[in-house]
Amino acid sequence: MAGRKDKNTAALLAFALGGFGAHRFYLGQPGWGLIYIIFAWTFIPSLVAFFEFLNLLFMDPEEFDRRYNGGRTLYAPMAVAMLPPGIQPGQVPHRDVADLAEQIKKLHELRVAGLLTDEEFERQKAKLLDSM
Repeated sequence: MAGRKDKNTAALLAFALGGFGAHRFYLGQPGWGLIYIIFAWTFIPSLVAFFEFLNLLFMDPEEFDRRYNGGRTLYAPMAVAMLPPGIQPGQVPHRDVADLAEQIKKLHELRVAGLLTDEEFERQKAKLLDSM
């Protein structure tokens, strides 16, 4: 696999150049891309690409990763690496309020950096708050 595919890039390609199958080439589906090029004169690929654009735009990021990135995500290894020593993934240690605030701040930084989605941030924050 050449690299991690981005959902927003695929959606943008489907919108701007979808009639020529650019998003299909980007997603590693050159056969479909060629079909789009062959039938581009009919404008049918443009219509199909518009619906694919909407589908990509509203697709859950985890579903996109499962389909086009082989289930790989960029943020999971980094999030696990940030766990304190001796803590396993999914395990939340008992902590004081200052430590809790620091952990939430770190989660926020991951979200701002694009390594966590808003949904993942909220889920992890809720898990931390429930551990109090």
